[in-house]
This record gives sequence, structure tokens and C-alpha cells, in this order.
Amino acid sequence: MNLSLVEKSILATVLYYDVLNRPLTGFEIFKYLINPVHIFSLSGGSDIEPVPDLSLFDVLSLLEGPGLSRYINQRNGFFGLKERVDDLVDIRIKRQKISEYKWKKARRVVFWMQAVPFIRMIAVSGSVAKNNAREESDIDLFVVVRKGRIWMVRFFLALFLHVLGKRRHGKKSANRFCLNHFVTDSSLRVNYPSLYTAQLYAFLTPLFDRGGVLADFFRENDWLGRYLYSSNFVVSDQRKVNNRVMVFFAKIQEFVLGGFLGNWLERLFRFFEKKYQGSPVGGYGRIVVDDNSLEFHPNSPEKKILDKYNESVLRLGLDIHPEKNSGLFKIREV
Repeated sequence: MNLSLVEKSILATVLYYDVLNRPLTGFEIFKYLINPVHIFSLSGGSDIEPVPDLSLFDVLSLLEGPGLSRYINQRNGFFGLKERVDDLVDIRIKRQKISEYKWKKARRVVFWMQAVPFIRMIAVSGSVAKNNAREESDIDLFVVVRKGRIWMVRFFLALFLHVLGKRRHGKKSANRFCLNHFVTDSSLRVNYPSLYTAQLYAFLTPLFDRGGVLADFFRENDWLGRYLYSSNFVVSDQRKVNNRVMVFFAKIQEFVLGGFLGNWLERLFRFFEKKYQGSPVGGYGRIVVDDNSLEFHPNSPEKKILDKYNESVLRLGLDIHPEKNSGLFKIREV
């Protein structure tokens, strides 16, 4: 395949999102472009081809150029593989509408979540954050809490969602909230790098951010730059529902629960939540349970997505080595 390093990066980016059935605009390809240096490291070369400072115009020019036009086509401003783009544009438009409905539900619920003490950020992740949700999709939340209160916050949020009938559990998932990832404000670095996790975190969209936590998260996770060319990961504030009254109520609770009583409750919630958290379903995933991070992905889509991406790379003869997952393991069947 006689493509430049940057052209390979553009094609690889389109291939990755083709697996997600999502054609991209030219700006999205530029924003979520797989780093050409990463592509080079996978190709096994000895002398890296110089990578120029890329602009949106450069990416758009290459997309319309003779090299990539053999593989990529454009319809209504969206770029995808030639044989798939027409169908995928229709899917994207449909999923965009579905996602907007889920965004409205998320904003309404997170508005009240702000009153829960010790929360520093609530961000939407997964398919809704990508505006790629299906009817049956849940709403994944990534939550940052104050150090020493991770179990308390998880208990309060789970109770709140359960009372509302909005917590995902069992086979009940459509339009419900999945509390699958918590970290503390002192442990923002996530040590599970892969192309999948880089693209996942690049789409994090805060609905509540108390003090610029998302910017701190991206600074701590500088490894994202190994996989993505752009370093401008922080999204706009248009989705936020920050409310001073809710935050004031949370601060009152933090004053009451900031000392001995809060420490005692934290230990109590840790004991009961560990004891009754249930058995994971089978599949490839990751479960992390400690005082700094709670991650519940017992059946992560990461392996399946990267496997399909690697198959597409091989099918098109893109001469780069396969992407590795972030260190998933086989969860026992129960």
C-alpha cells in the first residue's frame, strides 16, 4: 500500500470508526486522528518519516487526494469506506437522534446528582458521548470523587438511581444509568492504555465539573497523546448542568460528613458494597476494586472492537501490526 504515514493514520482512523458503524466528518477525523507516530511504531520501521504539523485543511486535502480516494468516500459531509459510507450515514443520523434523547435524560438526572456530597465530576462516556447510541443503549457515567469517599458516593448514587428506577441492573439497560467507573481526585491517572481507551476517554463529556477536573484528568493521562495526534481533548461546556444551589447543598453535607462520621460511614459502605456487589458475568473485561478506583467492565467491548479493527487493517493490506488491548482478562462464567 503506497500511502504516506499521515494517509495511513487517516485511513486507520476511518477504519476504527467503521467498526463502530460511525462515519466521521473531516473535523472529527482531524480531532480523533490516530497519531502517525503510533502508526509508524506499529509498522516496525527504523527511521521515522517526518510528521508535519497538521491542520484541518491538510487532513481534508488528503481525504480528497488520489491516495485515500481509492478507499474513502464522502456523503453529506461524512467520510467512510467506499462500500459502506452510504449505509453508515443513515445509521449515524438515526443514532444521533437517539443519543440526543439520552442526553436530555442524562442532564435531568445529573442536575440532581450534584447535590450528592464529595462528587468532583460526572461525565458521560461510551456510545452516548460519541452520539452513537442505539435504542437499547444505557448511559455510562464516569465519576470523580474526593479521596476517601469513593464508597460513600457510589452508595448514594446507586441508591438515588435505584429509587428513581434509573439504575442499570440485570437485563434492564435501555436509557438507564451505568455506574461503571469511579476514580478519586488524587488518582486521576488511568494505567490501562490502548487505542480503544484513548478514543474512549477523548470523548468524555462532563455534565458536572467542579473545578476543572476534566482538564486535570487529561493532563494526568498524557499517554493519550501516544495514540491520538490532537492534544485538544477538553470539550465545550455546552452540555454542563452545574447549579450553585445543588453544589451548596452538597457542601453542607460535606461539612457534616467530612470527619469522624464520614470516615465511619465510608468503612461501613466499603464492607457492605464489597460483600454484596454480586458476581460478574462471563467475558473479557476488567474489574478494579480499591479505595482509589472502582471499575466494573466485566464484559468490555474493547477486545471485540480491536479484533474487528485489526481484521479490517489486514483486509486492506495496511502494513501495521495489530493493536493490543489494555490488558483485559477472562472473567469466569457464573
